[in-house]
Amino acid sequence: MLVFETLASGCPAIADYLSIHNMIDRYGDDAQRERWLPRLCAMDDLASYCLTEPGAGSDAAALTTRAVPDGDHYVLTGVKQFISGAGAAQVYVVMARTGEPGPRGISAFLVDKDDPGISFGPNERKMGWHAQPTRQVVLDGVRIPADRLLGRAGEGFRIAMNGLNGGRLGIAACSLGGARSALDRSLAHLADREAFGARLLDAQALRFRLADMATELTAARALVQQAARALDAQDPRRRTCAPWRSGSPPTPGTRSPTAPCNCTADTATSPSTALRRSSATFVSTRSWKEPTRSCASSWPAA
Repeated sequence: MLVFETLASGCPAIADYLSIHNMIDRYGDDAQRERWLPRLCAMDDLASYCLTEPGAGSDAAALTTRAVPDGDHYVLTGVKQFISGAGAAQVYVVMARTGEPGPRGISAFLVDKDDPGISFGPNERKMGWHAQPTRQVVLDGVRIPADRLLGRAGEGFRIAMNGLNGGRLGIAACSLGGARSALDRSLAHLADREAFGARLLDAQALRFRLADMATELTAARALVQQAARALDAQDPRRRTCAPWRSGSPPTPGTRSPTAPCNCTADTATSPSTALRRSSATFVSTRSWKEPTRSCASSWPAA
């Protein structure tokens, strides 16, 4: 998460696209990793994640792209929609139906850009994120060897959902990087620009705005880091993420019995108050110092 936040401070669109490149390493066999990973890691090739379809977005288990066994091959037919990197990527992780309706009938496959039968729709016109193309991936009888199956047959939905778990954290980290860059630029602008004989940074109302921005950024970073720790720990309840679902921190003064605190936090001070106090240092010195008067483990689990 730290890497993607830092990359995204330069360009969130590129950083988020790079965050989807780990699925072959995690689920591929030795031959698949040997074939694809060297060029992916060197960024000589790019990869795309193909789940969404024109009629299956949030309801991913309803996808209709099919992979029909044919001897020692599979034949893939269907259309994937809004695929990041489509046309520019070399390898496509494609979710297709190999069995019964619903999630248990979905498998994952590796499709090469040069495989006969694959084509791409026009580039979508987007408000932003122009650093990466977004297009349809059209599979018209694409015939691939059976060893292109990623994982085992019927595991595609699980692979897709696990990919989304990490992907959602990745886009969240990239959003943090974009927000951090916006805050840094706002601060630099207010510090350099003068009006009516004074720096804009000296205007109290604008300092309040900066303080609120810094508070919200730090709160969002805490949420992302708690969620990442929960995912690393394979916590099925994701309890460390729950307190932030409402968009505001939980009531201070208590802590989760499952997360002992080793800091010397003043739990009588709310996280937002501590952050606002730290923001005074931030706007005056142009360097953000993380607050020390509260800690995430002093807040209750849901």
